[in-house]
Amino acid sequence: MPKTTLFSGSKGGLFGLSALLLATVKASPLLADIVFNYDPGSPASIGRSVDYRNPTQTKLDCLENQNWGWVETETTDPNAVGGVVSVQVNGEYTDDYREIYRKLNFNASFKASAAISEVMSAGSDGSLKINYDYTGKFSDLSYVLVASYDFGSRRLNRPTLRPEYQSLINNGNHDEFIARCGTHYVAREEMWAYAAIVVDIDRLDETVKRHLLANYGSETKIVELASAELKLGVDGAYNNARKYGVATLRFHANGGDPTKASELAEVAQSNNLAKALSGMKVYMSGISRSTSVPKRAYLASFSNFGLDIEEDTTRDRFLEAAYFTSLKYQSALEAANARLATLEAAQRSGLDLNSIYERDIIKLNNQKAALDELTVVCVRDGACDLSAIRDAAPLISYRTTLLREPILEASCQYEGADLARVAVRVLGTLVDPNAAQELAVYRILEYTTGRAPEELSIRRTRFNADPHNRFQVGFELNDDPYSELILVDEVRRSRFEMSVRLVDGSLEWYNLGYPSIREDNCPLKL
Repeated sequence: MPKTTLFSGSKGGLFGLSALLLATVKASPLLADIVFNYDPGSPASIGRSVDYRNPTQTKLDCLENQNWGWVETETTDPNAVGGVVSVQVNGEYTDDYREIYRKLNFNASFKASAAISEVMSAGSDGSLKINYDYTGKFSDLSYVLVASYDFGSRRLNRPTLRPEYQSLINNGNHDEFIARCGTHYVAREEMWAYAAIVVDIDRLDETVKRHLLANYGSETKIVELASAELKLGVDGAYNNARKYGVATLRFHANGGDPTKASELAEVAQSNNLAKALSGMKVYMSGISRSTSVPKRAYLASFSNFGLDIEEDTTRDRFLEAAYFTSLKYQSALEAANARLATLEAAQRSGLDLNSIYERDIIKLNNQKAALDELTVVCVRDGACDLSAIRDAAPLISYRTTLLREPILEASCQYEGADLARVAVRVLGTLVDPNAAQELAVYRILEYTTGRAPEELSIRRTRFNADPHNRFQVGFELNDDPYSELILVDEVRRSRFEMSVRLVDGSLEWYNLGYPSIREDNCPLKL
């Protein structure tokens, strides 16, 4: 059965996901000198030759014997269906995009190298254009659920060089050998199949984000396993998060039955987690070693046959850093352009504000061009200065959220000597006042159950009146006649949320938290 690599998301299309970097390891030279987390775009496969300094280049097949076999000693259950060694399913929230890449075995170094090689083959030192279909812009938080089958590994059986290439080494023609055969060969491959659901959540305030990370940040179990079958269910964490943000669902898969690809494509477009979980179960059923794909390639050096080569992973670390830095620029540019497009569509902003965004976009493009040139020089000339990458980080950033650091204040008001009411104010700053058309504040009563949130205040007005884009919303809270608590305790056990409706009709939610009222500041009687 043929293998398939699938990416399906809001943009559609195909995109292979794999490794993170090349790393020199202290392993037996008969097994591997370098671990290359596999990328479907790489010409390297078991028995094939590769130049570890430029893994995108296709090299000649220089091994005489490319026979391989499964490493059966790794199989924990000899009766496992399809040769499955182990089954792993876990899900968690993360705000670190590098962690997402690690889970999906993505190769940032390879992607940067491939992009630059394409530019150079066209005879130009032009802009570094990397495929960002997977990442898009940065999200505030992502939920990652990965189900994978480990099929163990396969390795070469006593590899030997073809006589004509061995003679190149024996005669001291090392450069000619490297030009033809590269520096390493793939001696072993780890095989797997996986399906992953990634839920990117934007417009999420920091309070909710911290709550989700604290409660669901480490391997939340939303999936049950029975033998080698997947039983998928939801614990509500995703739905809770979606209440406070704008969620986009992405589906990634590799190593399954290609006939199920169309079903996965439909799942990715649905933006429905329950359907995605069902699609994951369908995709992972019926897989076997025959459909599995490489996860990692273990590269053995041709120095085993006498080749003189020095190993240095500086280039790969540089390209990995360049890729992620370039991704930051891409994120900032997309956010700035999206905000500018919203303003222009609504025709609510003046020339000055548009000019600010346009100025920032020009500056970001110029800074990214300088980064691209550093990356081209690294690939073309081998001058890979990691410190230069640190200096090339973006000086401008954009968040998708519109509200900046809202503050909740409360004060007690008296009639005579008796506490009469509690006045509450929400203070904050709008990143872009022209993009907002309405603010609303809600109170969630956490001292009781069965009562809907109270809408306390709505403000519909010109938000750009303040020169510093500040705003405030105020309201008064009286004693709840249905509660046995005193007024101050009712307020302390009330959580407040704010919604901001944008001019394009979309809605952002912010968790304001609880008012801070000290006992000595709010007595029942003065």
